[in-house]
Amino acid sequence: MEIFNVKDLTFTYPGCASPTLNKISFSVQTGEFIVICGETGCGKTTLLKMLKPQLTPRGQVSGSVVYCGKAIDENEKVTAGSIGFVQQNPRQQIVADKVYKELAFGLENQNTDPVLMKRKIAEIVNWFGIESSLHKSVDTLSGGSCQLLNLAAVMVLSPKVIILDEPTAGLDPIAAERLMSTLRRLNRELNITIILTEHHLDAVLNGADRLMAMEKGEILCFDRPKVVFSQLRNHKLHHVLPAATQIFYGLEQTGDSPISVKEGHAFIANRYKNEKKSISVPQTDIRSMPVIQMKNIYFRYEKHGKDILKGANLSVNAGECFALLGANGSGKSTLFGLLSGIFKPYSGKIRLHGKVACLSQYPTDLFVHDTVLEDFKEIADLLKADDKILDTLIDTLQIRHLLSRHPFDLSGGEQQKCALVKVLLTSPQILLLDEPTTGIDAFSKLALSDWMHRLQAAGITIVMATHDIDFAAEHADRCGMLFDGEMIGIDTANRFFSQNRYYTTSAHIMTQDLFENAVTNKDVIKLCLENGVKS
Repeated sequence: MEIFNVKDLTFTYPGCASPTLNKISFSVQTGEFIVICGETGCGKTTLLKMLKPQLTPRGQVSGSVVYCGKAIDENEKVTAGSIGFVQQNPRQQIVADKVYKELAFGLENQNTDPVLMKRKIAEIVNWFGIESSLHKSVDTLSGGSCQLLNLAAVMVLSPKVIILDEPTAGLDPIAAERLMSTLRRLNRELNITIILTEHHLDAVLNGADRLMAMEKGEILCFDRPKVVFSQLRNHKLHHVLPAATQIFYGLEQTGDSPISVKEGHAFIANRYKNEKKSISVPQTDIRSMPVIQMKNIYFRYEKHGKDILKGANLSVNAGECFALLGANGSGKSTLFGLLSGIFKPYSGKIRLHGKVACLSQYPTDLFVHDTVLEDFKEIADLLKADDKILDTLIDTLQIRHLLSRHPFDLSGGEQQKCALVKVLLTSPQILLLDEPTTGIDAFSKLALSDWMHRLQAAGITIVMATHDIDFAAEHADRCGMLFDGEMIGIDTANRFFSQNRYYTTSAHIMTQDLFENAVTNKDVIKLCLENGVKS
């Protein structure tokens, strides 16, 4: 049975010359699990919002969206709960102060009988296994727990469809897998239709029925994942493909590509020798002076609360890129608050040599005007920044086409890039990036990494807190993990990830019993080529 039918859907935001969606047509069957991918700004988020009447953005619309056989804007069955929507930013969607109140909020708005409401909440709490969090303050929840709460608050309304915008963005790998496992269970056991967008396909393709690739507001291809992969092989979107598929194509293989880590391992183990087990890694020569020194830092939010940081030590050198890793709720953003001067430790010393600027993981906090350009101009005038610097930043991050848009109409990735421009206009010597790759595609990551290298060459020190393990492995000089209030395991990126068994890249997990220190797709491809094909 068809649950969605979209035909010739075109949408244009106010003030934009060209449409964000251009004659989009497709259908979705009840119980399907659909994944949508594409470049930042290709129209993914806008398309999702067009599928839920309560979230349809303002602008010019043509074409049709049919839900359960009727036009979606005329269908009396489309209650707020019939189509559930989970936003990219897990904290942005939460409206109550307690977990129980958040679960009750939607039911109260539907005037649900109190006895029935309590039963529905009990049912969903038991299904999601969140009994221990029921009476907690939402402020105490990690990002992963917040996203799970959002999903539970949607499910308590008994939706037919759940739509999710970049659901794993900003989640650590374990929390992301926990969320995706829950979604697969909802799809498999309850026949809930799932439609989600995602840049990191490794995390979401297990269980997906079809994959849609979008480009410039149009559907490039929409089919089973392996069929779509073959169509994207020589397209620039091949960067979004899973690690196993990228390695397969990087080795110039033909035929059905592997998708999962398991399939990738079998392909490499069966086809390539592994006599040479490790790649040579250039030694990082870090002899410059430390610009960040944290010694024996203790911090808690409340006088009688628990310590978030307890004896944390960190030293970062001038011009270095340091990746700060750790689970949701481990204290990474807290540590950034200390470095930014927002918080003060109750014990220990922090020494900083140079001006500090921080890009928050919530970029919308930086915007106050109706257009991106107005925001840029205000801070440029305030700082008396050279117009050439602003133009260079705009062109480097490829956001000139966004200048006339309202910041809140942008996708998460577009907001991230625009916020980065505002931060860089302050000309910092120390740049703190809190989840800088959240919501941005592989191409924007390449542009970001290129800009980071330029900043480092100019002597600027970068510390990034990230869950993007692949990005950290590729671009960080050193990595360290924040665990139980302390910094542990600080080492070069290659040694850090090659010595981990679970908290590491897909490429290393795929090959760790074949090669010793291959942590990126490039490493695996290099070793396969050097070892040669089995006879």
